[in-house]
Amino acid sequence: MQLTRRGGRVARESRDGRYLYVSTLPRDGRCTLWRMSPAGGEETQILESVWPFAWDLTSSGIYYEDMPGSDGLRAIYFHSFATGKSTQILDTRLRGGQGLAISPDGETLLHDASTEIAADTMVLENFR
Repeated sequence: MQLTRRGGRVARESRDGRYLYVSTLPRDGRCTLWRMSPAGGEETQILESVWPFAWDLTSSGIYYEDMPGSDGLRAIYFHSFATGKSTQILDTRLRGGQGLAISPDGETLLHDASTEIAADTMVLENFR
């Protein structure tokens, strides 16, 4: 069953089950993050710019990476549900990586630092 009207890349449900968060496919060079009821309905934009795979939820907010700047680098932010504001928490001059996760207690942040995505291609001959 389709829930979103804007499409989506990654979806996560809030810990209390009240909301579904969805990062969109890139449009105009950026991805956005939206919130909606898991039952469907109106979508509300939460973040104007987010790396589509690199965000995670806690009960108090969202940890996320912004889309890369012209230099290809990203930083990590925390968006507080209480204030509705984002604060940069880590300026590691990140380059590359496809994911981010926060531990349930909010004490440990895991960031994927891979710099390459690769796939193998096979050619099958005389396949039936």
